[in-house]
Amino acid sequence: RPDHLSAYGYSRDTSPVLQRLAWEGVLFQEAYSHSTWTLPAHASILTGLNPLAHGVLTREDRLQGYHETLAERLNEEGYETVAWVGTKRWGFVGADYGFASGFTRFHHYPHPNRFWSGILARNIDALLLEYLYRGVGNAHAQVGEVLRWLDVGRTDPFFAFVHFYDVHSKSAMLPYEAPEPFRDVFCEGALDDFDFCEGALCASDRLLEIARGRKSALGKEEIEIARCLYDGGVAFMDSELGRLFTGLKARGLYDNTIIVVTSDHGEAFFEHERPLHTTLHEEITRIPMIFRVPGALEGKRASGVVRQSDIAPTLLALIGSRPLEGAQGKSLVDVLTQWNETLDLGVLAVDDNQGGSLIRKGPYVLILHPSFNALDGKPIQELYDVSSDPAQRHNRAVSEPSVVAGLIQRMGNQHQRSLALQKRLAAGETHEKVEVSDEARAGLRALGYIQNEEE
Repeated sequence: RPDHLSAYGYSRDTSPVLQRLAWEGVLFQEAYSHSTWTLPAHASILTGLNPLAHGVLTREDRLQGYHETLAERLNEEGYETVAWVGTKRWGFVGADYGFASGFTRFHHYPHPNRFWSGILARNIDALLLEYLYRGVGNAHAQVGEVLRWLDVGRTDPFFAFVHFYDVHSKSAMLPYEAPEPFRDVFCEGALDDFDFCEGALCASDRLLEIARGRKSALGKEEIEIARCLYDGGVAFMDSELGRLFTGLKARGLYDNTIIVVTSDHGEAFFEHERPLHTTLHEEITRIPMIFRVPGALEGKRASGVVRQSDIAPTLLALIGSRPLEGAQGKSLVDVLTQWNETLDLGVLAVDDNQGGSLIRKGPYVLILHPSFNALDGKPIQELYDVSSDPAQRHNRAVSEPSVVAGLIQRMGNQHQRSLALQKRLAAGETHEKVEVSDEARAGLRALGYIQNEEE
């Protein structure tokens, strides 16, 4: 979440590397995700479509072959396309969900040193990463492999998609956890004799039960410890990005490489009485987005609403390629190259896990909940003016019904257009589903996506 980055003005010095990157490029102050969770959000990043248009809405949905992706287009343009993702192939950015399409190489977690001599050495390295280190700090191994690939396996031009899971709820004893010395850098001593458990429930398992209303909320002390652990994870991730950027510089690649840093969703710390990422409020849907483009503007903080679906169209425009088929995202090139240029594109976000929808236009954010008001049978509505109420404390839905009505109409129109686009792109092809295995269920439960056997 951007408000936990010092690059966005956070009081803790969590992201000095990203702050330097922002000075060298353009930081978007009001960037939004199209969803509250990993799978649909990443599909939007790589297709330039919102979730209703690409159809990846539930954990049984996969990115379909009839959707053209950024990697496929760049492959056609002569780029080597390679990915390192912080998940196994059944994870929400894994090959089982269609994300390997268009990539010449697609590497899943864990990320052992693939250049060790001998299969035994590589297997031992993989076991250490996965089981001994419990996945904590895997970004270090990922960045190491990217740097080795730059030396050994790279051909130019290239597109590298590097996805990290290090700033995400954890399945071990603590809800968020980074390796030393970042683990408790912002709460030194607070973890003494502290395990974050309530009985047998620990880490994300406990937070999930709270999110579902089955357990009581965390106390103030525990919330603050969760925050400081999260901030430690952000600082660790920032440090690893520093390793990656330094590696690009050492290899003479930095000044000839477009860099984009973004996220799929934020995390909540009970700002709206919920943990994790289970609502459509700003702490979840607002994301960081920083572009560093050689020869473009430096040090610009761009205002105006943009979306993660704008990333792929922007990258393709920068290299002179045509837009992706049906892409709803818009190119941000003018914002990256002209000081006075800004955009206010509006955003539609959906969360099919919870059944809610969000629309942002101008200063207003409208959230429609799947639950219904017992008095009138209508979906519960939340309306906020985030220009004057960025923390979304004052629901204006009752006092400004005309604004609500206008945004509902706009939302309905966008829903209809997106569903029509999905139908046109599919052109009668079958929508393939993913069979969620027992191994996948266990892994997704550890990441906070499945609560019980019935789900």
